[in-house]
Amino acid sequence: KINDYQGSMQEWVKFSDEMKRFYNIDVSALDAPFRKEQADYYIYSSLWTELRIEHVIGQPVVIKQMDLNTCTLADAECV
Repeated sequence: KINDYQGSMQEWVKFSDEMKRFYNIDVSALDAPFRKEQADYYIYSSLWTELRIEHVIGQPVVIKQMDLNTCTLADAECV
């Protein structure tokens, strides 16, 4: 994830330089918001993977059953 973030930031530097060089537009005011957006996406977002059956070591267990037609947010809290 860090490599993807760093690659994205390198592309931003190239983009910023090209905007300045070719169009005389300074986009440096967008540096901090772009950096935060990319960090949120690449570093602080969750990852998941789907396990194949041979990777599961335990037996399936029902944690909680809910009727999705009638349950409320309060019913679903802390599940």
